[in-house]
Amino acid sequence: MSIKWGGRGCGHISRWSESVANWNGSPSLYLDFVDGTQTLDPRITFTRASTATFTGSDGLIQTAAIDAPRFDYNPTTLAPLGLLIEEQRTNLVTYSEQFDNAAWTKTNATITANTIVAPDGTVNADSISETTATGNHRARTASISVSASTSYTCTVFAKLGFGSVRYLGIGLSSTTDLTTGSRRSYVFDLSNGTATTTGGSTWTVVSGSATAVGNGWYRCQITVTTDAAASTMVVSIGLSDTFSAATFASGYTGDGTSGIYIWGAQLEAGAFPTSYIPTVASQVTRSADVAVMTGTNFSDWYNAAEGTVYVEGSWVGLLTARQAVIINNSASQSTNFISIQTNPSTATTGRGGVTVGGTAQAAMNISNAYTAGVLFKAANAYQQDNFAFTVGGSTPATDTSGTLPIVNQMQLGAISATTANIWLRRIAYYPRRLANSELQAITA
Repeated sequence: MSIKWGGRGCGHISRWSESVANWNGSPSLYLDFVDGTQTLDPRITFTRASTATFTGSDGLIQTAAIDAPRFDYNPTTLAPLGLLIEEQRTNLVTYSEQFDNAAWTKTNATITANTIVAPDGTVNADSISETTATGNHRARTASISVSASTSYTCTVFAKLGFGSVRYLGIGLSSTTDLTTGSRRSYVFDLSNGTATTTGGSTWTVVSGSATAVGNGWYRCQITVTTDAAASTMVVSIGLSDTFSAATFASGYTGDGTSGIYIWGAQLEAGAFPTSYIPTVASQVTRSADVAVMTGTNFSDWYNAAEGTVYVEGSWVGLLTARQAVIINNSASQSTNFISIQTNPSTATTGRGGVTVGGTAQAAMNISNAYTAGVLFKAANAYQQDNFAFTVGGSTPATDTSGTLPIVNQMQLGAISATTANIWLRRIAYYPRRLANSELQAITA
């Protein structure tokens, strides 16, 4: 995924001070997740019930321990992305790095294990090379149980290899045959990161892309939505001698020498990829990230009568009704809150919400506010009968009638057990209702 920063620097205080912190009445809370310290404010309680991966400041994939926050970095520019918050996902592919394992059935292809340095900095990436046979040249999984009418995303890291072949193919199919049954395929040119798809039967292609991750590696991705009859899926990863998904699916005559490098296969339920989840003999689930401020760590800076919440970040992927930041009540998280989120119906629309006892007091929307992977800055200001919300310096949406909820905590990137997928760069809170002109200025 390409991250666009709109010219902002890497998070140093000088630029921030000019636009946010020097208004009349400084913020009572300021959280900076891109200041380079890679340390979480001690007032935030952070938990995650599993390990998880992220890209470190050196551009390599690293593993965070249970309950350890992840400060993610762009793997090619090494620019800080912020605190990574992700929902729970499961990698349905086993032996995700060991393509030589018997879990991967090889067809007209040879796997050589541990041949070059992988995106995690270790020499554990494999090569896949074609034989001289005519047909598919691939490694495939056994059938994996999937759900009907559901989006699935398959990814694999791949790098240009040796010989004349420079194309990687990924196929998702209901059977082991890429030319019959429900199926979709994508082919990726590893010399430049372009991608192309082909037709198929009954499954719908949502997207496909190749994202550069450094040292010549791409993370190649295909997302499909299964049909109403789907129950199983086979993942195929292999070679094509032309930039054609149809050729990958139907096959060709190999030269016996050409090949590419592959590492880190993943299949997950969802319409976009999340951080890599390594597996061996079993499927592995990465638990959701949970970050919250409670007790005096919340009440010391919060003003119940009026205030303004500011957040800066970028969405890993867009889903409806997902929170960037929410101030709510721990006993009634989804019925008493002040939020900055995606709209419940349209994920690209920004929503500034205020709800009391389950009744919306203010539901202010800014259209076309969000794009996955693109930096946004948003602010939600509240006072009884005086609400305003804006994103990106646009004219604020307002509401002049409504009461305020009783709240006692702030959640980052989640409401209750529903978690967003987001990089949080900065969060600030002002204990006053900023003027509309100030809201535009700090979010521009």
